[in-house]
This record gives sequence, structure tokens and C-alpha cells, in this order.
Amino acid sequence: MLPLILAFLLMGLGDVYQSSSEQETDTSLGHRIALSLEGELPNLSEDQYQQASSGGIDFLLFNHLEQLQGVPVEPFYLIFQFPIEYPTLSKIESESSQFIREIISETNDLANRYPGKITSVGLFKYPNEIHPRFNVQAAAIADSVKAGVQLPVFFQTALSDGSRPRPQHVDFRVYTDLENNPVQNRNAVHFRPSEDLRESLIRLEQLVVETLRHEESLIILPAEWYFQEISTKPDFEIIFSSYRDGVHIPFPIPYRAETPPAMNWNVIFLFVIFGSILVHARLQPAYLPSLSRYFFNHSFYLEDVLEHRIRNMIPGLIILLQHALTTGVIFYLSAEMLFNSIGLEVLRHHFSSILWTSNPYLSLFIFGFVLAVFLQVISVLWLHLPNKNLRHLSQTLNLYAWPLHINFLVAAIFIVLYGSNPGDTLIASILIAYLFVWFMSFNFAALDASKYLERLKLVYLLVTVGLHILLFGYLFWAAFNFPSIHEPLQMALTFSGH
Repeated sequence: MLPLILAFLLMGLGDVYQSSSEQETDTSLGHRIALSLEGELPNLSEDQYQQASSGGIDFLLFNHLEQLQGVPVEPFYLIFQFPIEYPTLSKIESESSQFIREIISETNDLANRYPGKITSVGLFKYPNEIHPRFNVQAAAIADSVKAGVQLPVFFQTALSDGSRPRPQHVDFRVYTDLENNPVQNRNAVHFRPSEDLRESLIRLEQLVVETLRHEESLIILPAEWYFQEISTKPDFEIIFSSYRDGVHIPFPIPYRAETPPAMNWNVIFLFVIFGSILVHARLQPAYLPSLSRYFFNHSFYLEDVLEHRIRNMIPGLIILLQHALTTGVIFYLSAEMLFNSIGLEVLRHHFSSILWTSNPYLSLFIFGFVLAVFLQVISVLWLHLPNKNLRHLSQTLNLYAWPLHINFLVAAIFIVLYGSNPGDTLIASILIAYLFVWFMSFNFAALDASKYLERLKLVYLLVTVGLHILLFGYLFWAAFNFPSIHEPLQMALTFSGH
């Protein structure tokens, strides 16, 4: 039973929940709809809110007091979601005392401002509840908050698995219904529509049918989406009002309009990679002979580099540019295959400097490209400066760049698999192979460069290969031991169903 009932029983809100000495107490919450005031809302009149109330909307969910400005609160009850989004467990543990004080203070201020209207308090939005210590920490926070506000508490989850035990003292969880992760058999759900209206309405109707199977239910709709749709589809008022009465009226599902075929990015990416190689081979006559010599007659290739017969830097620079673009593509496609919308929001929240554009995929493509350019420049200088026998930068550049051709094949395999729903193991294997080729290209170049030295070869290898392995090992260790790095990534993958 949805524990929001407790709020009504404690405070006696509304005539429908009150009882007299002659009547039996009605403890049924029924089926309710809330509007979430998160996000940017259009300028709305009081009449529009009044109409929403008469059309079946009972609750307003909000994060900040400013969201209630201009809103007639009288017809509604309020759900206060404290604005803590995507908190990692390390953040919850380190700032729990501050969270408790702020939640109690803000909730009591709201209760004084809107007496009898606050029904429940949300502690977190999409926390890292899969962490084994989350339930203990959440239970302690919930217990303290409930003692301070005397209201039911909840948190909004991004997981659809309801079998996970709920933390003690937390009254309920609000699940999140997503396009690629719909919620089933839950009675408190936050609906998130997609850009496809038809698909959104199909999901919403399915959500209505499923929640009506429960004695009590709560559906939270984005207010911006609700008012936009209600303005063009007045029949929705009848549908939502009937839902409050426990009656399902079918939604008017629009026919799917014919849409032009979507751009096939994997074909475009393949064309860019191999097309650029063909153009490179066409414009640089020495490209293909050098490529074959590197892989099939390596000693002869090294002699050419040592004696500076290969003087042109352009092929090496083009290869590095191609590899940087390929790395950007890898980041782009990995994000599309591994993360859903909430997963990307987690990454944007914790790594805002990386996902800085409105399009997260574009941000990751740019980040991958810039990161590859930076690391490649550092690698070439790292190989070149300690080796005094490498008198020309083109020598180092050609030693480092050519083995990266293997990654073009790895990326091609990755692109071909894109769209065929490869499993997590296969995706991880390809990404590891790409990283391993990149890692070994530096080490092979260092080994080749050491052959030019008559003395201090071991010192050069320690400075290059040795430090490179140590640095790579440290970064690998940090990725799994720094909570600020691995927890957001783990949350994003978990929320995306991986």
C-alpha cells in the first residue's frame, strides 16, 4: 500500500480522507496523478491550474520554492523532492549530516508556508542504490529526517528491479518509466515521455492499465509535457479524471506518420575511415609501400626511418588525425550502445566539463577527438626528446603512427556491430582491444627507437616503456579506486541496464 496514505491519516487532509463518528474511516488513497514542476514551464494562468485540478490532477511535485511562484496551491497537495540528483554513495556518506539538516529545515519552512499541504519528502533522486552500503546510509538519513519532519519519506529510483530491498525507514520508492526501460507492476511511477508522441502515449496507457491493478497508485507526469498535450487534446482531461475514479479510457493514439529513413551513421563512419585511407593512398604515393613494409618487412622499414629516407611528415600526421577521429567515433558509438537518457544525465551531472554541449553524443565525440590528439602529441614528444639519435621529428612520428592502423580495423568491426545489439562482453572486448593497440603502439615505437641508440638503451626504455606502463597502471588503478571516477560510471551503466 502506497505509504502516502500515512500523511493523509496523520494530518486529515481533504474531506475525502476524513471521517466522522458515524462513518467508517476511508484509508484508500486511490489512483492519483501528480505534475512534476521540474524543468522550464510555460507561463500559465491560475485558470489552467484550476482546470488541471478538476481534470484529475491532485499533487504537485517540486524541488525549489521558486517553482511554486504563480501557482495556486490551494487545489493541490505537495510532494517535496529535495534537490539531490545522482548522488554517489561517497557523497551521501560525507555530506549526510548536511543533507539531513537542509532537508528538515526546508521541509519545515515549506510546511509553515503551506500548512497541511506537504504530504511527503523525497530524499534523493536517482542515488547509487546498487552500492552495498547504500541501504544502511539511506536508512540512517530517513530515520533522522522522519523524526524531524513527521512525514513519509521516499526516493526516486532509476532501477526497474523492485526485488531490491527497500532501506529501512524509507516508506516507498518512485520508479521511473523510460522509453527503453519501461516500468512494470509498480504503483508509484514517474513517467518520462520520449520525443515520439505516439510511443509516449502507448507507454503511458500501458502504465495506466498496470497501475490500476493496484489499490493505490501514483503517476507523476512532467508538467511541461502535460500542459502542452492538454492544450491540443482536451480529451485527456476525461482520461485522467476517469483514472482517478479507477476507470481506464483508451488513449487516442495517433497513427504513425511516414518518416524519412534515419541517417545511417555506421555507414557514414565506415566511409569516413576507409575513404580517408583511400584518399591518403591516392595523394601520397609512398603511403602503401610504407604500410606494407612496416607490417611485412619491418627491419627494412626501420632502416628507411633510421637513414631518414622517409622524410615526409604528412602521412604520419594524417594517420594521427584519422586515429583521433576514429577515437571520437568510438566514444560516440559507445555512448549510444551503453547509456540511456538517465545514464547520460548521470555523466553530464558528474562530468559537466566533458558533456558541455546540449547533445551528449556530440560532446563525447569532441572529447574523444581532443583527448586522442593530446595523448598522441604527448606520446610523440615523449618518444622523441630522450632519444638524441632521433634528429628529426618525422622519424619518431613515423615509428609511432603506423601501428595505429590496426585500430582502424578494430573500429570497423565495432561500427559493423553497431545496431546489431552486441552484448556487453563483446563491446567491452572491442574497446579493450582498441585501447591495447593504442597502448602497445607507444611501446613498439619505443622499442624501435631504442635500436638507434648505441648506449643507454636500457635507460631510454625505462624512461619510455617503463614509465608508460607505470602511468597506465596507475590510471587503471585510479579508475577503479577513486569514487569520483568509478561511481558515476558504474551508476550510468547500471541505470542503463548493464
